[in-house]
Amino acid sequence: KVFAQLTEDFPQSTFAAEAHYRLGESHYNAGRFAEAREFFSKAKQHPGGDAKLREKATHLAAWSQFKQGEAAAAAENFAAQRKEFPEGTLAADAAWMEGIALYEAEDYAKALEALEQARDAKPSTPQLVPLGMLNAGQAAAQLEKWDASVDWLEAAREQFPDYAGRNQVEYELAW
Repeated sequence: KVFAQLTEDFPQSTFAAEAHYRLGESHYNAGRFAEAREFFSKAKQHPGGDAKLREKATHLAAWSQFKQGEAAAAAENFAAQRKEFPEGTLAADAAWMEGIALYEAEDYAKALEALEQARDAKPSTPQLVPLGMLNAGQAAAQLEKWDASVDWLEAAREQFPDYAGRNQVEYELAW
């Protein structure tokens, strides 16, 4: 309530951008992704927000789309985030998420291309890498690029032996 009151009483305050972001986080954590996107958008567009806040708001707005099942739109927004904030702290996360979202959207060729570009990126959320590698292997298999599929899946198995999705990696390799 305090953040909402701040945005209403002092809409031009430099703190209003942060308040919008915090309201977005609250909705996101509660699973209200449409509301979260609205507040993240306000945080990003507010003139008082700095680049770091705008990047985080952009990233979580794309995640909100992904969580709502709007994978193709989320992929576009992760790509836009990387263009707008190429040196940002979440650029590597966005690179991996763009590929993962494209895979979820069943755009296997673009997913594989995006994941190949993300391959050396070090995200702040390390769990994205084995999931992205699994998705790259699956996308390659959908495109009948068997050698690439096996390369991605074996790399996921070797580099991430404790990955929660290891059974899926093993299953895909068994084909």
